[in-house]
Amino acid sequence: LTSIDITKKGVDKTVGIKYLQEKLNIKLSDILYVGDALYKGGNDEVVMGIGVDSIIVKQIADSKYIIKELLKKINNDTGINPITQKAPWGEMRVFEQNKEVSAKIISVKKGGELSLQIHKLRNEFWKVLKGNPLITIGKLMRIAKIGEEFQIKAGTSHQISAPNNSVEVLEITDGIFKDGDIVRLKDKYGRN
Repeated sequence: LTSIDITKKGVDKTVGIKYLQEKLNIKLSDILYVGDALYKGGNDEVVMGIGVDSIIVKQIADSKYIIKELLKKINNDTGINPITQKAPWGEMRVFEQNKEVSAKIISVKKGGELSLQIHKLRNEFWKVLKGNPLITIGKLMRIAKIGEEFQIKAGTSHQISAPNNSVEVLEITDGIFKDGDIVRLKDKYGRN
């Protein structure tokens, strides 16, 4: 949880990741990077180009929180164990839920879609990790690209669809998380 960001020219966060990879004898695909500046021009941007899974957070305090919560879930046999929830449209890997900040990766198979829904008690942040989802937020409706980010305020209708290919979207929520805080406006699977 301690970091010093003063380095020589040409030394960035990828140097640290590669050092850890070599010292721990692990693959880059075994590393999960959490940062608040995983965007063009951000000091974490360089990490996105080396093949490391990343979770973007809103602020530094969220990084610390998510890392602590993920470390609580470490299982000596299998590593971090997110809870996988199956749905008719695909699945979600939930890393933390019912806390101040909840993090999950939503995987929607081609042709699938989440319900058009509203949450009254929580806001959501989405970042497209894979594919080209059709994103609906209020009156906005468009095909998104990898790396695009969206903010959904409580009370705003929203939906993720996968009309052209399978997609993955990182979702971080803040506010009060309750399982019953969902109003489905439209659902192709007949759920209420």
